Amino acid sequence: MKIISGSTCKALARIISYNTALEYTDSNTQHFADGELRVSISGDIAGQDIFILQSVSTPVHSRLMELLLLADACRRARARQITALLTYAAYGRQDKMYDTNGPIAAQLVSNIMEAAGIERVAILDFHASNIKTFFNIEAYNLNSAGLFKEYVNIDDDSVVVAPDFGSIERAKIFANIFNVQDTAMLEKVRDHNNKCLIKSLVGNVHNKNCIIVDDIIDSGNTICAVAELLKKHGAKKIMACATHAILSGDALENISSSPIIDKVFVTDSINNASLLANDKFHVISSAPVFIDFLNNTK
Repeated sequence: MKIISGSTCKALARIISYNTALEYTDSNTQHFADGELRVSISGDIAGQDIFILQSVSTPVHSRLMELLLLADACRRARARQITALLTYAAYGRQDKMYDTNGPIAAQLVSNIMEAAGIERVAILDFHASNIKTFFNIEAYNLNSAGLFKEYVNIDDDSVVVAPDFGSIERAKIFANIFNVQDTAMLEKVRDHNNKCLIKSLVGNVHNKNCIIVDDIIDSGNTICAVAELLKKHGAKKIMACATHAILSGDALENISSSPIIDKVFVTDSINNASLLANDKFHVISSAPVFIDFLNNTK
């Protein structure tokens, strides 16, 4: 059994290899002048169970293609079974048709992965639960909530906050793990410019320490808007836990400069070196989740 990493997760792959029975096997990705990718894998993988670790993050299309090429290379090298371990899977937010003639991108990507030879897939925090149904192969949703428990300070005044309806189930899981009794939810809509607008708050946050729970921080509009509303409703301390720190555009600067948001806890599902030197962000390794999965399912 061997673990191969795309260019995004080599350090994480070595940690996982050290803590499991998987042998680390190196891969190399080269670029033609026009951006076309070419991958190669070291050593003999014929007859081996192969686990490909990848973060399908920015630049999304390049990372996705790298995953597909690695899977195809393993298939052609006669690997016994190919499992994709995805710390982040782009296109998960497009799990339904948003326009009359629009695609379901999450389903298309799942089909492409299967066509490349991937026979099992494990993804850190599905954006939506229905994504599992898009796969005709075994698909595992690896929950990250337990990673945050030892880092987030919880007390009797704590309340877990879901920033929108789609985050309610995630917030309940966090509340259960943190042993927090109180939860709150906000109603969120987006305007035609994709700007987040918070319409209402359900629950009591007055004199409470709020923990905003979400799977993705992208533009940062949601976390900033939610924090402002919570503060207006009397929240004391405001923290956030998010699995995937995409942080597009000015998101990092806007969140870092916010006097309302006290701390943001994220995983290393997306490699962002600038977070390591940022006092407001705390980066948590996702390795324990993958190690636990591999030790129990290999």
